[in-house]
Amino acid sequence: MPKVEERPKLPPKGPPGRELGGGEGPEDAFPLPSGQVGLLVLLAAITSLFAPLVSAYLVRMGLPDWQALPKPPLLWLNTLVLFLASLALERAARLEAWPQARPWVLSGGLLGAGFILGQLLAWRLLLSLGYAPAGNPASAFFYLVTALHGLHLLGGGLALAWVFVREGKGLRLCAWYWHYLLGVWLVLYALFLWT
Repeated sequence: MPKVEERPKLPPKGPPGRELGGGEGPEDAFPLPSGQVGLLVLLAAITSLFAPLVSAYLVRMGLPDWQALPKPPLLWLNTLVLFLASLALERAARLEAWPQARPWVLSGGLLGAGFILGQLLAWRLLLSLGYAPAGNPASAFFYLVTALHGLHLLGGGLALAWVFVREGKGLRLCAWYWHYLLGVWLVLYALFLWT
């Protein structure tokens, strides 16, 4: 039997200029850069952590054993400090050159650390007033949610340190993360003020 020569297999055709399987490279496989995709996945995971906690908070506060906590004025100051940290990082991300962005990144990081220290002072104040985590459900929720938020800010601080070491690479993504955490804090703080 005579041997039949096989034809080479061509990649399937897609839209003009974008052949399937043979495109311009792996970077064209998805419309967003991998860093943005990773950040979106992270933010979705954080949202899936905080959303049920907020929901549980809203349900739980309607029960008779709920005793609202006092609202230390320090929390207003902490909110302002976190807002300024986010603002500093936004300013840094808009600058083209790393030498000009560096002081803004450093300021944002120090303000973020100031927010965490302020939250620890607010905890200490509430503890001194007799509001321990196990005292009532409102206390437990406050300490749990603010601790989780603080841990996420610490992670943001580590990411910011990494950006600093890499001389600004990834700064825009880091700034978006901090903006997101500011938004989470604003939702949480509004919830605390409401109860």
